[in-house]
Amino acid sequence: DGAVGRRASFPLGVLRLPALRGQGQQAFDRAVRQLLKAAGWPGDMAGLPLYLVGGSWRALARLDFELTRYPLPVLDHHVIPRTALRRLIRATKRMSFEELRAIPGMASNRAAALPDATMLLATLVDIIDAPQMTVSSSGLREGLLYQALDPATRALDPLIAAAEFEGRRLARFGSHGRTIADWIAPLFASETPADARIRLAASLLSDVAWSANPDFRAERSTEIGLHGNWRSIDIPGRILLARALHAGFGGADEDFPPMDSLVAAERVERARQWGLAIRLAQRLTGGVEAPLKASALALVDGRLQLSLDPGWHHLAGEAVDRRLRALGQALGAKPELVLL
Repeated sequence: DGAVGRRASFPLGVLRLPALRGQGQQAFDRAVRQLLKAAGWPGDMAGLPLYLVGGSWRALARLDFELTRYPLPVLDHHVIPRTALRRLIRATKRMSFEELRAIPGMASNRAAALPDATMLLATLVDIIDAPQMTVSSSGLREGLLYQALDPATRALDPLIAAAEFEGRRLARFGSHGRTIADWIAPLFASETPADARIRLAASLLSDVAWSANPDFRAERSTEIGLHGNWRSIDIPGRILLARALHAGFGGADEDFPPMDSLVAAERVERARQWGLAIRLAQRLTGGVEAPLKASALALVDGRLQLSLDPGWHHLAGEAVDRRLRALGQALGAKPELVLL
């Protein structure tokens, strides 16, 4: 719940590891186990996920990217399964310092310490029986900054706060991303809270690429979704965010980079539907919220209904009809315009 619980510090920093490992692997494992046991580890922490904060672990993630040719090499929230440790250990033994240093983003001091850090992690994971490791791109400085924030600011959702800020900064008109999210919500009533959160972020960012060359707006929005400096979003979440923005800016399906190995295909398709719904909403708004408040989207008996209040029937033009049909096709529903 955001509060620091038990804490412990151990003399196992990377500068100490060469001497400790010089005594042999068995002695090293025994020394680490004794240190942890004295602090009550693992205790009831056995089997819990392990979060890795620090430069050595980020370097390890870069090595994992290199070995697996990972399609989205973003450090924050990168998950390393326990089964990958054996592969990482073999690589640090096989690769020279020059080869490790040549990995994109790898600092010289981290490359030199990587073999020792990898062995320490393998020992630690074995002792506490962690199923996986999740890398953080933030460190102690960010933690201290977070601690200095007032309680109301700390309580904000980092992803939504950032998306709202960027949406306001980059949009053509006043931000109405939350109104768009509410307007398209009836189409996605069965989605999980986690996906609804990503859909809200996509709605808040729904106009961020307007200033790009029209031929490259979808590409620009994809880049923002995949590689933006977002916090509190995992790798699948980034892909869903990017897919929604790509569709929202009219990107061709075949142009979105393949990410099937990182997120389920049905979730990616749902994100595409978000984007098409957002695209329809953007066409209706013209930069103001009033048309959305005078209209509604609904799925009724296999039909996708767009209802327009009196006074707004003039919006029912060719472009709106085209986007309504595209959304209906994606949802497997027959599009229907209802003039109230």
